[in-house]
Amino acid sequence: MCDLTGARPLYVGVAGNSIARGVGVQRKSASWPSLLQKRLRLRFGNQDIWVVNGAVRASSADFAALCWEAIWSSAQPVPLPHSRSLSMLIMDYSLTSSFEEQHALLERALHERVPALGLVYCLDKLSQGASRQKCETFHDRLVKLYRRQEVPFATITSNQSAFNAFGTNAHPNEIGHQMMAAHAERLVVDFCLRRAAAVLQQPPSNYPAQSCHIGTQSLRSLVVARRGFRDYLPDSLRLTGLVADEPHASVTLRLPLGSASSGYVLVGHEQSWRNAGVATLSCLAPCHCQPARLLLNLSSSRYDSVQHFSAPLVMAHAAQSIGGTRKGTGLKLSPLACNLDVRLRSLERGRALLSAITFTAPRHGCAPDRDLGAELLPRLAAGQRQSAGRLSTQPQSRCGGINNIMAMGNALAQSMMDRHTFFGSPKQRHR
Repeated sequence: MCDLTGARPLYVGVAGNSIARGVGVQRKSASWPSLLQKRLRLRFGNQDIWVVNGAVRASSADFAALCWEAIWSSAQPVPLPHSRSLSMLIMDYSLTSSFEEQHALLERALHERVPALGLVYCLDKLSQGASRQKCETFHDRLVKLYRRQEVPFATITSNQSAFNAFGTNAHPNEIGHQMMAAHAERLVVDFCLRRAAAVLQQPPSNYPAQSCHIGTQSLRSLVVARRGFRDYLPDSLRLTGLVADEPHASVTLRLPLGSASSGYVLVGHEQSWRNAGVATLSCLAPCHCQPARLLLNLSSSRYDSVQHFSAPLVMAHAAQSIGGTRKGTGLKLSPLACNLDVRLRSLERGRALLSAITFTAPRHGCAPDRDLGAELLPRLAAGQRQSAGRLSTQPQSRCGGINNIMAMGNALAQSMMDRHTFFGSPKQRHR
């Protein structure tokens, strides 16, 4: 499982966002995941050690949890035939993901039988006052989460060398990436030499089936009709998708449901200080949704740009199925699909960027209206986020618990704290 000698390939996965993706350095080879691969290969004389970078810029841990298979099938430098080929997963989110989002990713890794490791850092030189207090509080909670889940982690301390490495920006320079690679190397080696033989915790039972369409190519394959939305293919490390910059633009997407006839839909889209507008997400016949129409806020109250998952939409196809046959017809069940309509209602400035869409079937034996997530929808709609956040962390039950799709959605993540905390002054945050 964790062979550093070269008897078989070793794949170390990295889940994170802009830092792990290499923002802040001139060359991709200077990012800490690339440096980690070089260090491990040199240390063990094994050229079959691969650090597979699945980081998605401006995203949070819920993105990796929801789009797990899609991320690893297109990761660099080597796409994986299956995510369970990973020998371990290094999580690099620190303050850019909430407690619930990181917990959801841990649950997904556990389900896939991939051991998780964590990088934790909170630099007091780069955050002051209330930001510093929030930083310390979150740092302590994350450490407690890792310890409770028996996740090995490395802490990058907030000393002067760390401050110099990160400079005055939210992203480390080349010295900072070298420092992070050194911490990650010690973490990997210690895990492989001392802990790899340990038995993984029992994977969560009844984990929901999921699908994720991420990026331009995958989303384009779902398009039935569009007006004003075009392919977005930036020449950078940014996530691709479908983009519109004119009012009243719309796109209809046909989303396959697999063997399910109902479940939950979340849409990944950009929220940015550059944008001022609102879009809506709704279902078209023969499918129906609760709520009937979901608002997508394109703007951000912060001076930043992030990939944001919508609140969950409960969706059901009119042709419910029982025991492999279409209800009321006796005909053999064929895969169902629902058409979803995304429509710009207003756009004063900026753009609407769709980056991903996910579908999650209810856990086996659980109808959507019996699942914990559906139970929370009215409370979320009423804005009672604090009570929803508390419910999401209750012990798991057969049809509810922390690994519920709702806990992965951004709506619950916002109930506990601001989901995106960046270091540095507002002017240092960029799209």
